[in-house]
Amino acid sequence: MKVSRSRSVSSRLIVSTLLFSSVITLASTSLQLYIDYSRDVDLIHDRMRQVKDSYLESIGASLWALDREQLQVQVEGIHSLPDMRHVEVNVDGKPFVSVGWSQDGNTIRRSFPLERVYQGERIKLGTLNCTASLDGVYARLRDRVLVILGTQAIKTFLVSAFIFLMFQFLVTRHLVRMAVYARGLTPGNFDAPLALERRAMPHGKADELDVVTNALNDMRVNLADSMGQLEAEHLRRCHAERLAGIGQLAANIAHEIRNPLASIINGAELLGRPSVPAASKDEVVALINAETQRLKRILDDFLSFARRRPSEPKPNDLRTTITHVVETVRLGLDDARAINIDVEIEGGLGQANFDREQIEQVLWNLLLNSVRAMPNGGVVAVRAWGEGQRIAVMVEDTGVGMSPSLSERAAEPFVAGGGNGTGLGLSIVKCILADHGSNLDISSALGKGTTIAFNLDAIGAECARS
Repeated sequence: MKVSRSRSVSSRLIVSTLLFSSVITLASTSLQLYIDYSRDVDLIHDRMRQVKDSYLESIGASLWALDREQLQVQVEGIHSLPDMRHVEVNVDGKPFVSVGWSQDGNTIRRSFPLERVYQGERIKLGTLNCTASLDGVYARLRDRVLVILGTQAIKTFLVSAFIFLMFQFLVTRHLVRMAVYARGLTPGNFDAPLALERRAMPHGKADELDVVTNALNDMRVNLADSMGQLEAEHLRRCHAERLAGIGQLAANIAHEIRNPLASIINGAELLGRPSVPAASKDEVVALINAETQRLKRILDDFLSFARRRPSEPKPNDLRTTITHVVETVRLGLDDARAINIDVEIEGGLGQANFDREQIEQVLWNLLLNSVRAMPNGGVVAVRAWGEGQRIAVMVEDTGVGMSPSLSERAAEPFVAGGGNGTGLGLSIVKCILADHGSNLDISSALGKGTTIAFNLDAIGAECARS
């Protein structure tokens, strides 16, 4: 089965699942990170409150006693708290005891006043400055991001792969089976119903695939019924058309042979009369002969039309065939009518695939039609040239031409442009060319002549190359 370039439903489903899961993962990860960040910042503030509640009074007592060693131990204890970067006891704007280093940005700073009550008076001794860094918070967030995104990516991939495989197993393979079955529904192939390779639903319940399967099977039955009705109607119409054709053929035969037969009967009656002089009898005999030949020609045309044998194309030299027919037609021309037949055949034309006898009949009919269309003389041009894998042939005359309505119907049976023809010549030509895979192209105008063209399959011609 030919694979379409467009993406399948399964691939679009998995892409949509991945995109949606990624959006949800990013949103949930962002929310989780915000919660973790807020919690870590709150912990830092809690430690600051712990410093105020637990260390401030003892540091103030040590500073009152100017016990630098004790202050150093207390400050180092505060500095050991998580995320604490710098702790300093400041007296009169100058550092008295300091641990750690100060940094700019990404910090939380708190200053606590150090005071001592002496003789009922609150005395300010200095300040305790604490600086907590957010670098640890950000580092922990980065670690969480990697862990969360990694686990979410693995989970999303596994879930998407599972959805893809399940969709392939539950839906896609059945859709492909339905498509193949639908393409195989052709006239004469409506017997086998569609059956999917899947377990039946419990309790006789039907899902969407069962609904589509039943619909396709119902369509198959309806198509089979419709095709049966169409075939019956087609046979009925063919029988009616056959009867109508037989009636039309009989009517046309009767019409065509009536006039020559009447002339023959009248002539025979005249020959039987003793009062008819001998000279007149000779004219009657000539008339009877002419009408007999006309009647024979009419019957020959009908037989050619009714009993045309199938074409048997094979490699033949088209130049030789055209030349033979043209020379034969020239021999029968009346010099007094001044009709010239010009032949122009492209050099290196090579062979073509055609039934020689039938194409000679085509050319003979076309040339005789052109000659009859020029009662006062003129020129018939026969041309042949290569057109890719085909060889084009054209017969053009300078005769009386045909009206647009007549040229459109000229190849139909029993449509005659004038004279004593039966109107079957071009119909026979059209049928022969159809067997050779060619159309009959007719172009004509009153008073300007007629051009008829067709083409044949080329075989090894120098000019017949794609």
